[in-house]
Amino acid sequence: MQYKAHHFITAIPGSRGNITKIADKVGCTRKTVYKAIDSYPTVAEAIQSERDSFKDLMETTIEDQCLSGNTTMLIFYAKTQMRDRGYGQEDTKGLDNTPQITETVHSVPDAK
Repeated sequence: MQYKAHHFITAIPGSRGNITKIADKVGCTRKTVYKAIDSYPTVAEAIQSERDSFKDLMETTIEDQCLSGNTTMLIFYAKTQMRDRGYGQEDTKGLDNTPQITETVHSVPDAK
């Protein structure tokens, strides 16, 4: 079968940008999806847009968990998104020159 851009674009919503899910919906191989990405800029853009939407959803979920007081999520968020404020991990070398990880975690105010 000769696939066109619209075959892939209609399969992308709800896939979260997962190539295997898109291939299953279209009824083709992952390799065919990758070829469509290379051949049709609109397919590549639609997949990226779907992935960005999923990232936004995950970001909102993480934020909601932080606001609800989930300590694990607060630490995760601080380590990954607040490095510029001194939170996170710092790679250092020990006396024997082996890599060591130093945790830098500041107190986090109670969620209201």
